[in-house]
Amino acid sequence: VITVITHNRKFLMLHRHKEPFYNHWGFHGGKLRAANYILDQAAKSILNQTGLQCDVELKGLFSSKSFIENIFAYNHQLFIVKASKPKEKLLSETKVGKNKWMTLDEIKNTNILPNIPHLIEIAIGKKFRWIEADRFQENNMFKEMKILRDVNP
Repeated sequence: VITVITHNRKFLMLHRHKEPFYNHWGFHGGKLRAANYILDQAAKSILNQTGLQCDVELKGLFSSKSFIENIFAYNHQLFIVKASKPKEKLLSETKVGKNKWMTLDEIKNTNILPNIPHLIEIAIGKKFRWIEADRFQENNMFKEMKILRDVNP
């Protein structure tokens, strides 16, 4: 479950302190636990990783396979949840990484995961959307992402 947290035309980004994707900027989230529904998991992940409470809405799916040095490494099936109207005090850092509010321009000029622009499009879009993509990483850097399917662009 990936949460795209928005407030005042900014997005809350996470500078990852762990693998996978160490040292990249991405969004908050967590594995869907057996005892939780999607939106419950999103709310718990947001609270644990940011200290915030937000309104949450399921906006779409992002399915991707990641290849490192052309060898299959990860298969991620992400439920994209838009989180808005944050309340409480933001934690600046947790064991997962460092939190920072960023504008779209700041995000574009940061070491982000290649799917971040697509996750933002899904979160702020009006229709439920599903994207499938392959991501390619070499020397710990993403070199390419191929969109294989984009439903309801």
